[in-house]
Amino acid sequence: MKNNNDFDESFPQYRVKCELKDYSIGCFSPLLNADNEICGAVIMFRDITREWQQQKFLRISVNVLQAYSWFYDVENDSLIFGEGFTESKEVEESLNTFEKFVTHIHPDDREKFVSVFKQLSKEAMTEFAFECRIDFLGTGVFRWWESRGIMEIVEMADGNVTRYFYGMAINIHQHKQAEEELARALQRAEESDKLKSAFVANISHEIRTPLNSIVGFTNLMVEEGYSNEEKKMFKDTISNNSRDLLVLLDDVLDLSRLEAGQEIFYSGVYDMRFLVHSVLDIGHLNAVEGVEFIERGPQNELLVITDEVKLTKIFLN
Repeated sequence: MKNNNDFDESFPQYRVKCELKDYSIGCFSPLLNADNEICGAVIMFRDITREWQQQKFLRISVNVLQAYSWFYDVENDSLIFGEGFTESKEVEESLNTFEKFVTHIHPDDREKFVSVFKQLSKEAMTEFAFECRIDFLGTGVFRWWESRGIMEIVEMADGNVTRYFYGMAINIHQHKQAEEELARALQRAEESDKLKSAFVANISHEIRTPLNSIVGFTNLMVEEGYSNEEKKMFKDTISNNSRDLLVLLDDVLDLSRLEAGQEIFYSGVYDMRFLVHSVLDIGHLNAVEGVEFIERGPQNELLVITDEVKLTKIFLN
């Protein structure tokens, strides 16, 4: 629109005073007199600031949520992707009908997807929401999407009724991955609780067995009427059960440290030949009658980096 200084002298000048908002839209319409000459004008402005802000917030939301809008014309079987859909035109063309789009949905989700649209076709529902995995590019890599929309029924001038579906799809793949990982973690926690319960029940029995032996044979040691040979047997039994109990308690402590993440690995350089000999010596002391140990370890020096205590426990167990 020209300002007053730019008008031609022959053109009737009118001053328009108005205050415009940040974003406005307007129109200019000339007024004609009986001689079909311009004698004035009608200027109208409409404040569209709120609409512009809503569109701006929608664009921000679409980008943040990794979402896109879509529109489906049921009668013409035409699926149109709107703002936020970042794939190429070729990809859009491979998805632009209902049947084409269904082929890109994960096989496990297709039945649910088709069921929703069947209910919409029967007008059993007008608003819908569903989740499914989609592979837009046909590469076999599926991602989770949540679609929400409404159905609109429009009666045309000729009396025919046309149905339209439109809505928005949001990328929820990361949310689904977190949900699945949480479910796996919950399952692991439940399994861990069951194992702990079984471990406590078993360890209670394992602790009672040597303790009963220690207490019983200790009482026999102070009683009269037993020979020195029998008392030596009592001492050996108490010693063996005490050693078994100590090993058991060490295992419990090791397990507790492992679960608490406090287990420390003390590595050093050790001679494997010496470790094997040490294990055999301990084995000979605790061996059941009739059990023979055969040494087939390294004959020469063999240096390894390991935790001597933990490796010895592994051999003995």
